[in-house]
Amino acid sequence: MRLKLPLWVLVPLILSAEAVLIGLGVWQWQRYGAKQELEAQFIERTTGAPMSVAMIDLLPEAERDFQLVQVSGRWDAEHLFRVSNRYRASVQGEEAIVPLLLEDGRAVLVNRGWYPLDQRERVLGDFRAQVSGEVHGLTRIRPDLNGGPLQSGAWSRFDAASMYATLPYRSMGWVLIEGDMLAEPASVPPTVIPATGWVAFRNDVPHLEYALTWWGLALVLPVFIGARVFTEQAARRREASVTSL
Repeated sequence: MRLKLPLWVLVPLILSAEAVLIGLGVWQWQRYGAKQELEAQFIERTTGAPMSVAMIDLLPEAERDFQLVQVSGRWDAEHLFRVSNRYRASVQGEEAIVPLLLEDGRAVLVNRGWYPLDQRERVLGDFRAQVSGEVHGLTRIRPDLNGGPLQSGAWSRFDAASMYATLPYRSMGWVLIEGDMLAEPASVPPTVIPATGWVAFRNDVPHLEYALTWWGLALVLPVFIGARVFTEQAARRREASVTSL
C-alpha cells in the first residue's frame, strides 16, 4: 500500500525542504567567505617584520594568533615537555616544548621542533645545555588541543592551557612555534634535526563545494518531484483510457 500525502501536507513539506537546502548552501557560502577573509588576515600578519612581546601585548586577544614575534629570555629546561607520536614523512618522533622565561617574569611555551626517537637524547641534551637565547617564530592560540601527560612522561598533545597550569609562573596565553615559514609539509624526513618551522594557514575545508552541493540538491528536488507527479498523472490517464474502452 502506497502512502499518498494530500497536497496541503505535501506542498509545505517540499517548501520547507527547499528552504533548508537553500539555507544550508547560504551557511556554507558564508563560512567560505569568512575562511577566505581569515586566510587573508593570517597571510598579512606573517609577511611583516617580527613583533616584540610589548607589541603583542597591545593587540586585542583575537589578533594575537598567527603573528610573527621575536623574543629573548632564559630557558627553563627543567619544565621541558615532550609531545609524543608526532610523525614527519612516516617517521615517528616527538616535539620538544620548552618554557622561555621573560624579563617581566612571564613565560611563553616554545615548540622547539621535531626530532626522531633515536635522536631524543642528543636533542634534549642540547636544549638542556642552553641557558638563554633569542628565538623567533609564529604565535598560536589553540584552546581546542586537549591533551595530558602519559605514562611514558610525554604528553599526548600540545595542550598549552594544561601545560601552562603546571608551571610556577605567569603565562603569556599564547605559544610560539620556533622557526621560519615552510613552503609545504615535508614529504621526506628532514635532514636538519630538530626540524623547526610552521606552515602558512590554508583553508582546506571545501565550504564552496558544500554550498554548491546543497544548492544543487535544492534545484534537483522540485525537478524530481515534478517528474514523479507527471509520471503518476500519465499513468492515471493511461489507466482511465483503458477503462473507458
